[in-house]
Amino acid sequence: MKTKIRIFAVPIIFTFLTVVWLLWYIFTPLRVVYVHNTYEGVVKKPDRIGTILDHSSSLEINEITAKQTYLKLLLPNQVHIHGNDDNSQECNMNTCFNMSRCLNGFSVYVYKPVFSAKISPLYAKILKVVSESQYLTTDPTTACVFLPPYDTLDRDPLSTDYSHGFRYTLTSLPFWNNGMNHLVFNFFSGTFPTYSHSLSSLNLEFGRAILIKASVSDNFNRRGFDISSPLLPKDFKLTDRHPGALRVLNNLYPVQRKYLLSFKGKRYVWGVGSVARNALSNIHNNRDIVLLTTCIHGANWYKYEDRLCENDNNVYTEYEFVDLMINSSFCLVPRGRRLGSFRFLESLQFGCIPVSLSNSYVMPFSDVIDWKLTAINIDERNLFQVPAEIHSVSANQLLAMRLQAQFIWETYFSSTRKYISTILEILKDRIYSHFSRSYHQWNFPPGAIFNQMEYVYKNNNNLFTAVVNIYETVTGAKLSEKVKLVVNTFE
Repeated sequence: MKTKIRIFAVPIIFTFLTVVWLLWYIFTPLRVVYVHNTYEGVVKKPDRIGTILDHSSSLEINEITAKQTYLKLLLPNQVHIHGNDDNSQECNMNTCFNMSRCLNGFSVYVYKPVFSAKISPLYAKILKVVSESQYLTTDPTTACVFLPPYDTLDRDPLSTDYSHGFRYTLTSLPFWNNGMNHLVFNFFSGTFPTYSHSLSSLNLEFGRAILIKASVSDNFNRRGFDISSPLLPKDFKLTDRHPGALRVLNNLYPVQRKYLLSFKGKRYVWGVGSVARNALSNIHNNRDIVLLTTCIHGANWYKYEDRLCENDNNVYTEYEFVDLMINSSFCLVPRGRRLGSFRFLESLQFGCIPVSLSNSYVMPFSDVIDWKLTAINIDERNLFQVPAEIHSVSANQLLAMRLQAQFIWETYFSSTRKYISTILEILKDRIYSHFSRSYHQWNFPPGAIFNQMEYVYKNNNNLFTAVVNIYETVTGAKLSEKVKLVVNTFE
């Protein structure tokens, strides 16, 4: 009898579970499915869960902002809107950049200035350099790339340079198109106490714009789309180059300088960026390794000082910053509150090899510059291995890295004009990949921005203009023969 009951119970239980599942399936609210297309993100109507009903009915990405409130009222907890959340930022040059705008050549349109907008001196220099560039166009309908008139360099809400009520300002630009083909510059994002590196920390609706951003974390890097930038000081020169120390002081030799390793900067007693800098005193020996920190920064620094602050502050004043940089073989570049540091470019300028302590930091212009030839990257957790690591660098390697540091500085970072020119040439290489410059052209003299890979043809009386690049290292006689051959050919 018990056996028969068990036999009949199985189909009854199965039937009951099936009915429950069907009821759940039928009465579960419909979900909106987000589809990421090649050129536009769309919200499409489903007929059942996960099934697209009408492939033709879609909302273009630039309409989503207007529809956002309506969709949230319909399905308050189940709508996925393409925005600035980190998970949706999967942009690349194929999905978030309109290549067809660049078919007639590379050109940049700078929006007319908005007089009510607050502009920092540094961003004013950036706008001026681009406005004087050979790539400037005054016709937005033919532009390949757009540069907004709004200063987005500092997006830290606690900063005096922060523009409040600015989140949606970019979306009002007439050619914005959800940021496609626009460049957005940013040096500071995130704020106390977390200093987040996520893209949402910009507190800015940047859409599909290309970010030229400092302190980029590899965890939030849209590789091959955004461009990692160094931190530029507010007084960075416009066109007059900041000369490199090797050229000014002629101090290439001796190879081994007075100090093996040096650093002079702030120490954060607690919070983000404090771990590495608080431990620097453990490898400071006041002889060939001089690592100086001070707790004096900010109005309320004394409220957080520890037992080491008094001694640190006294020793800090015993050394001059420039003297340390000029006379050091290696310069430590530990992260601060953010991943990037002004010390990085300063090291290059003084011909001092940067030793970076900043985990997950994406080095500036790392898409084209090979920093292994110039700098040393060490995990922050391996701080105590830094002396052994730099002692292992041979004299020949040290000399080669020093020369490379000066070349990189002079070519790509020594002025606002060089900095902007480098960014524009990186974009050109991405857009016109068939003309892109090689690894060697970017990383060895004379440098990529002096090496234009465009050939201009002029159909006028069967004449044309050709640009001939000769890369081989040849003797004077051979070079003369090559030049003579070229001249004879075009005569």
